Amino acid sequence: MIKISAFIVFGFCSALFLSVQAVEVADLYKASISVPDQSQNQRKVAYRDALENVLIRVAGKKHIKNNSEIKSAIRTANKYVTRYAYRRVIDDLFLDIDFNPKAVNNLLKQNEYAIWGARRPLTLIWLAEQQGQFERSIVAEDAAAVIEQYQPRAKERGIPVIFPIMDFDDAMQIQANDIWGRFEAPIIEASHRYQPDVIASIKVFQQDSNEKNAQNSFLSANWLGQVSLLLLDKPLTVELTGNSKAQIALDALDWIADQLGEHYAIKAQAYQSDLANVYLTFADINNMTQALNLERYLNSLSPIANARIYQVNQFGVQFEVELLGEAIDVITVLDLDERVKAVKPQFGEILPVENYYTWTDVSP
Repeated sequence: MIKISAFIVFGFCSALFLSVQAVEVADLYKASISVPDQSQNQRKVAYRDALENVLIRVAGKKHIKNNSEIKSAIRTANKYVTRYAYRRVIDDLFLDIDFNPKAVNNLLKQNEYAIWGARRPLTLIWLAEQQGQFERSIVAEDAAAVIEQYQPRAKERGIPVIFPIMDFDDAMQIQANDIWGRFEAPIIEASHRYQPDVIASIKVFQQDSNEKNAQNSFLSANWLGQVSLLLLDKPLTVELTGNSKAQIALDALDWIADQLGEHYAIKAQAYQSDLANVYLTFADINNMTQALNLERYLNSLSPIANARIYQVNQFGVQFEVELLGEAIDVITVLDLDERVKAVKPQFGEILPVENYYTWTDVSP
């Protein structure tokens, strides 16, 4: 069970986003499924499970699997497969499956779902657990819970996450009670060294049997959790319940992934998939040095095969961009870079050009 509420955090944005550490996530369109044998029937089942995982990962929304058209596509998952191979790890057999990215994206577009590109925000997770009635501790990156529960789910959802190392420096800046009380200032201060794009704090505890209330489905659960997410201008908190600590971990990562997908994914129907090139216009370019620096920056982005100055006009410098992937991947990358600001129309205003930005890096 999940309960969500919004809370307001003033003044944390400038302190948090000192730099952009967005990570390029590999293998968005691949999945590995455990199978009992190499029979055709088991392979078909694995195809369906794998495609469901990929669609959730690319769309950034777990509930996509409930859509009737998506369900229908999953039943014919073999149409989207480009390659498969069996792999044995000790006594376990896995089927590694590659799906056609363009076919998957088209399926999402046809059903008006957003597509979340490979460039994704780095999320730092502060996890505090309570043992007994009062003993609380922050979980470090090498803890069993992180390795066995949180990291595998994060990988499945395609979100890059890190956990604190909890060395002397961390211990001097933050305590478990800071996470328990959702005190933003020490959490943000302790996060500076990791330079995340997003901060999540999670507290997990087992409810005392004497406190359970059979009349309340929330209180009747064995384990309770609370996740607070500092996400740009829309921080949220959610309350979770489950019958195990592992279930809280899975639900926490699913909720975080859904919130990030909601914020960063681009509506697919806004961009045409058959375009080989897109045009980006940047205002406030004052000299040729800045223009060439911007051109070098664009050419360094993985979704771009080539970028060149197309024209200079009264609106700024326009670049012609040849795509390696799709336009939405480029837009997503730009959205994650603090040096790039999208020009937003004022009330009643129409922008003179599409894909209009300012470039705030004035370094030589």
